[in-house]
Amino acid sequence: MPYKICDGCLIGKKARNVFTKSLPMRSANVLEVIHSGVCGPFDVKSLGGN
Repeated sequence: MPYKICDGCLIGKKARNVFTKSLPMRSANVLEVIHSGVCGPFDVKSLGGN
């Protein structure tokens, strides 16, 4: 009976990808590229009921 390695074992043994040291986008001027995380408002009550 031939030895077979399952797909899950192969995926678990994968090495991670190398991080790139180059920036994907670089601005030439101030405020040319702006990154922001915007979310909300949230309708969730706090532990105090507010």
